[in-house]
Amino acid sequence: MFKVLAALAHLAMAILAYKLARGWQVGEPLAGALLLGVCPLLLLEGAGNGHNDLVMMALALGGLLAFQRKRPWLGYVLLLLSVMVKYVSALLVLFYLAAWLREQEGHRARLRLLGLAVALGLVVFVAGYGPFWEGPATFLAGLGEESTHFLLSPAAYLRDPLERIWSAMAPAPGQARQLALVTLNALQKVGLLLLLFFCLRWVWRSPGDSLPRITAAWGVAALVYIGLLHNAIFPWYWTWPLATAGAEWFRPVQRRVALVSGSLGTLAVLLYGIPL
Repeated sequence: MFKVLAALAHLAMAILAYKLARGWQVGEPLAGALLLGVCPLLLLEGAGNGHNDLVMMALALGGLLAFQRKRPWLGYVLLLLSVMVKYVSALLVLFYLAAWLREQEGHRARLRLLGLAVALGLVVFVAGYGPFWEGPATFLAGLGEESTHFLLSPAAYLRDPLERIWSAMAPAPGQARQLALVTLNALQKVGLLLLLFFCLRWVWRSPGDSLPRITAAWGVAALVYIGLLHNAIFPWYWTWPLATAGAEWFRPVQRRVALVSGSLGTLAVLLYGIPL
């Protein structure tokens, strides 16, 4: 069932990428759709392995298409549903809101939009999580599980050196590993906050069409987050920036994002499962 859903999401991604590219009326819209449709990484992680990352990105692309077609509230709801599939797309929601708020005239209009967006977000999340609510663990359990995975990432290679440093300073046996994990988490959170600050600042200050700024910020943030700030680099993570880059294949910078994402994702597939 999960593989069927992921395969349908993969198909939806290709169709939505085509519609997005056609909406810009630049270049050949079929190129990006074909890239996503026949990409071996997406075929493997979608129909092959059934990862929900493709569902997340299909909803995200639907949200971006709605924004392009001047239906920002529908786009916002689709992005919220994307976050409910996987929390990482909350980064995309922040860039979306920043660009949307930037389009409003005056502080009063922006505050009103922000208040309505927060209220709608609460409604969607209460409706989605309400039936399954079992306290804060409903949100935190998945995050805690992710924090225990260390594979192919800077964190995976920094953990042991940090543990050795703390072992020489730890006041009691067994504390070194815990202190190393706390140090890694602190460094990652600070790095993520800095990344968000610079990307949001760029989205807010850059002139021109809002949508390319949203997708560009998402591509950069996703690449940096996966490559430097996450505990593990799993192959399917690279589908995040690849999806939006495929929709803008006609832009040189997005072609580079797609090539980097596809290449690193393929390398991660080859290395996945090897104890490194």
